Amino acid sequence: MLNEALWDAAAVRRQLRRAIIQQLGYESGIGVIDESGFVKWGDKSAGVGHQYCGRVGKVENCQVGVYWGYVAPTGAAFLDCRLYLPQAWCDDRARCQAAKIPDDVPFQTKPQIAQAILKQAWAEDVPMQRGVGDTLYGNSPGLREAIHHHQRYYVLAIGAPHQVMPADHRQIISLHTLVSRLAETDWERLCFRVGAKGLIWYEWQAVRITLANDTIGEQWLLMQRPLDEKSTYIFWLSNAPVDTPIVTFAAVALARHPLEHLLEEAEGQVGMADYEVRLGMAGTSR
Repeated sequence: MLNEALWDAAAVRRQLRRAIIQQLGYESGIGVIDESGFVKWGDKSAGVGHQYCGRVGKVENCQVGVYWGYVAPTGAAFLDCRLYLPQAWCDDRARCQAAKIPDDVPFQTKPQIAQAILKQAWAEDVPMQRGVGDTLYGNSPGLREAIHHHQRYYVLAIGAPHQVMPADHRQIISLHTLVSRLAETDWERLCFRVGAKGLIWYEWQAVRITLANDTIGEQWLLMQRPLDEKSTYIFWLSNAPVDTPIVTFAAVALARHPLEHLLEEAEGQVGMADYEVRLGMAGTSR
């Protein structure tokens, strides 16, 4: 049925979005960008190749999809997804044609795919004020600037190698240097999750900085660390207003967890990780 039936995958996803937003739509909704890999055998499946697969935690022969989820007070759900097509596939048109991938499908990085997904969401007026993603997406100046220019807010993880200029200094320093200058008394302890062993606490702190590699200007740098490993940090960048409380930053940053749980359910209970579809989109079929 998937191979031969004619159906418009984009139209189906639009209908899905309308149905979900009707139930979960929330003015301050959070959009979550994440990805998932699916281990595959052979080299015929659309987009398959040796690339990092989060499901197994290593480089594996797999396909990778970029997913967009929606988080609101009443629940969470997936709203869109796109197949990541590696550069090697885009450079081999014969291979693409054999997998029914149209000739006009260009190579896009995963942050570019995320940007295209969000652009579609904005065009459909999906009520989504904030966006969140891991370092793969937070490290992209283009994605950050696209969200900012659409007058939305992001809380995106960034890598430790970034160079920043703190608001109270006029010197570019590393994140490691910045952390070493922070007062231990300024960390705030917050809990948003319950694990198998009880409440899960983290310490948080936020400071105003300017990032060297974008044009947005002064914004927030959010820092997260576990209670028992105070030398382990996760850094988040946000263009949210100056008066945003740190509890809001933390809540948005951790909104990724409901979508990660949904991915685990889809892969383990629905069989999304084990499907055997080989072909990409051909016209209106998939």
